[in-house]
Amino acid sequence: MLWEDPDIRAQVLVIELLGGEVAELILHPDHPSLGANMIRSRPTHSPRSLSPLRLVAALIKYCEAEAAALIRANIDIVRALVEELIERGILTGDQIDVIIAREVAVKALANERARRAAWKIVENNAAGFAAHGLED
Repeated sequence: MLWEDPDIRAQVLVIELLGGEVAELILHPDHPSLGANMIRSRPTHSPRSLSPLRLVAALIKYCEAEAAALIRANIDIVRALVEELIERGILTGDQIDVIIAREVAVKALANERARRAAWKIVENNAAGFAAHGLED
């Protein structure tokens, strides 16, 4: 099973830690992150091992940026999941799927309403031009 592979397990734990830390910083910018520095704290290394450490640090910085972009782009979903998690204490995969689908639908509806409102303005402007004889 994948989960039993120590390399896969380590990767998943790093992803969870980075994602959680980034979410904490976005949702609670005025509070120190609980996960801050857990990955960044480094023991003393020989000069020979510094190059791989720089690569790891660069990869972590990239992953943090990607996590932040994903979380910010889906902040409504994140907040809905947090609210449900606070209320229920634990969520199943099916419950998470329902929450995400609901938030995606709410966002799509809001976007459609905004698109229609913008189009209504265009129509009203066109009607105003026509009423004043400003069309061809």
